[in-house]
Order: sequence, then C-alpha cells, then structure tokens
Amino acid sequence: HASLNEFPAAVAACRAYLAAKPNDELAEGQLADLLAWSGDHDDALALYAKLRAKNPTDAKLQVRTAEALWRVNRRAEALD
Repeated sequence: HASLNEFPAAVAACRAYLAAKPNDELAEGQLADLLAWSGDHDDALALYAKLRAKNPTDAKLQVRTAEALWRVNRRAEALD
C-alpha cells in the first residue's frame, strides 16, 4: 500500500496487525513512518517518542523523529 501512496489503507493494515501483535516494535516503527509520510505528524511523533523511550540509541528513530519535527516547523527540536 505505502509504495502506491495508499497511506490510509497502509495505516489501517498496520493498525490491524498491531492489534493482534501489539509488541511488534518493527511494525510500530513502520506505522510511525506511514503516519509521518501521510501527514499525521502528531501521531507519528507520539509513536516515535514511545519507541525512542524503549530504544534511546536507535539512530533511525532519531532521524525519523527529526524529519517529522522539521516538517511541522519544530526545527530547533529537530536539530537538537
């Protein structure tokens, strides 16, 4: 779905998967990415924060968080 820019369907599929497997951090990261790419930056940032609390040294999460912050003009936080 995501590769076809069908973000609502991709988000729905990811949420359905996570309902069955709520501790799948890879799927949570994919959901956060989908949310960010679809413009739902607040939910994406909340999910990135949750994931970063579990994995504070994960560079990919740090970059994705910074990208989402940049998109919502929270540039000082993005650069921090």
